[in-house]
Amino acid sequence: MTWPNQEKRLTKFWVRTTDMEYDLITLSSREVQINMTSSRPLHNAYEVRVVVNEINTTLDALMNETRYFHYGLPTMNIPGLFPFRNVSVTVFIVSHFGYSKPITKTVETLGEINVNAPSFEQTIDLNCTAVQVSWQNYAFENWRSRHLNYILYWRQLDSIPAVISTDSIWVTSNTSLTDFESRNMPGGLVDYRTTDLLTTSYNVTDLKMNTGYHFVLQVYNEFGLTLNCSNIFGVTQENIPYGPPINVSGNAINSTSITLVMKQPEEHLRNGVILGYQVTYWTNEDAHVSINITRSLDANETNVILWGLRKFFDHNITVRAFTKIGLGPASNVTVIKTLEDVPSAAPLNFTITTLSHDSFSLSWKQIPYLQQHSIMRNFTVTCGGMLANGTSHLIHDVSPAEESRQEYEFSISQLFPNTAYDCMLDGCNTLGCGPKTNTSNITFEYYPSGTVQSISQTSLEMKESLHINFTDLLVMDKKGNITKFNISLNKIENLWDTVNDTTKYFIIDGRTFELSMHGLDNFTEYEVSVTAYTLIGPGPTKNSVFRTATNVPSGSPYITYLNNISSSAINVKFDALDKSWSEGPITGYVIYYQLTEDLLHCDGADCLSMNGYLCQ
Repeated sequence: MTWPNQEKRLTKFWVRTTDMEYDLITLSSREVQINMTSSRPLHNAYEVRVVVNEINTTLDALMNETRYFHYGLPTMNIPGLFPFRNVSVTVFIVSHFGYSKPITKTVETLGEINVNAPSFEQTIDLNCTAVQVSWQNYAFENWRSRHLNYILYWRQLDSIPAVISTDSIWVTSNTSLTDFESRNMPGGLVDYRTTDLLTTSYNVTDLKMNTGYHFVLQVYNEFGLTLNCSNIFGVTQENIPYGPPINVSGNAINSTSITLVMKQPEEHLRNGVILGYQVTYWTNEDAHVSINITRSLDANETNVILWGLRKFFDHNITVRAFTKIGLGPASNVTVIKTLEDVPSAAPLNFTITTLSHDSFSLSWKQIPYLQQHSIMRNFTVTCGGMLANGTSHLIHDVSPAEESRQEYEFSISQLFPNTAYDCMLDGCNTLGCGPKTNTSNITFEYYPSGTVQSISQTSLEMKESLHINFTDLLVMDKKGNITKFNISLNKIENLWDTVNDTTKYFIIDGRTFELSMHGLDNFTEYEVSVTAYTLIGPGPTKNSVFRTATNVPSGSPYITYLNNISSSAINVKFDALDKSWSEGPITGYVIYYQLTEDLLHCDGADCLSMNGYLCQ
């Protein structure tokens, strides 16, 4: 150490320092006092000079500044010192002759509350539940006490705003470590950690995911906390949600769509910003289908409509929320049934079996379950046929459905014979009927129900013959294809013939409507009967009576007696002509005579005599 003006010290005179003593007393954290004592007066001394050096306790190094104080005797105060420092005080007396030998003593100033806390550097989100907080080293010149530590405390924020206010700090100069230990801080619960001054960072763990935290750093010693503090804010990383969406519900809009409502998971289970939801739905017949929907960030409730679903089916639905990290757990299964709809398919294996000329047996299988879309109520059958007269015939009937029944048989009657019917079948529920299936068949033929419409004789001049024609049956009376006509010819007994002829029978094709019958008697009534036949059998008979044409007699009367009445008259007697020769009603006789000795010969109408007279 170099003393001021030491080179001016006079060697011929020394101030006696053995008679000088002083006490060095600490008055406060920033002031010490020197009390000078001496056994005798200090002659020739006009001042006492003091050299003060402050030594850092921890680093045990001299401060850069050396201060000089000039005081009079015997007491002097040395103010403006730094708290919590070793103060080295060197005292020497100055006289006209020079300086005395210095006397050095050391004393420590008292500590006090630190003023400032070190500044934060940054926060680093280590993972979902940890944040590293770092701060600047606390310079030793800022120390105010021997026992000095950092206290880092933090509080969870209610939200993560873009800018977090630092106006509200929840400790005061009166806050003590006891307050931290009880965690009963103004404004709510806080957590804290204490570290030594060699630590400049700390990993805060066991935090909540995706949560904002307000970190505060202060320095504390035995006198209390620093008057000022440093503030910084950090946010933990997001994670997948730990909870499912809540209040998942919905209802059917129609037969193929469902509206679904969901809310975010419980706040403490979100672990981040819920960006959207994954909705998964399936049925017992369909594979799982998943769709992602985006959540409106300003809405807690989200709605979605699921389209293209299976009709009238229970749909199992789960919902998972997701953050940018991934998906959370699924909600409980929600079951929603779509509404009913008309069937989308027709009954299967529709067949028709003809039972008779007026009835069918219909059979089919139930509509496939996945195409029913409701509880089946009944099946409707409509059969339509075009009748022979060109009119249509429709018949409608209903067969009830049974839930557990898969195969059905149903009879439909009151049909027309030999008629092709196209039958349509559909399944129905309370909303309506589905697609139709159709098939065709023909009823069996039946006995004709009517006769030929008329029978007529075409020629009245035919000898020994009848030629008849007749009109076909009415089409509605046929009941099938007319395969033949049976015609019977029965001679009615006439007045001139006692012979009982046998009835004659004729068969003609069903497409022929005329017949010539020969070898008959002339001028004889015959009953003609016409009967139409189908494959099943005959129908009713149509009867008509006709007479054959008249012919000239086939024989002559037999003259039984000639008698002269006078010279100019003869009485001729003859028998009536035999009926078998009459060939018709006898309207008169012609008597031919001739004056000759020969017999008169006549050959039919050609008599040899030219003088004949008609005798009636």
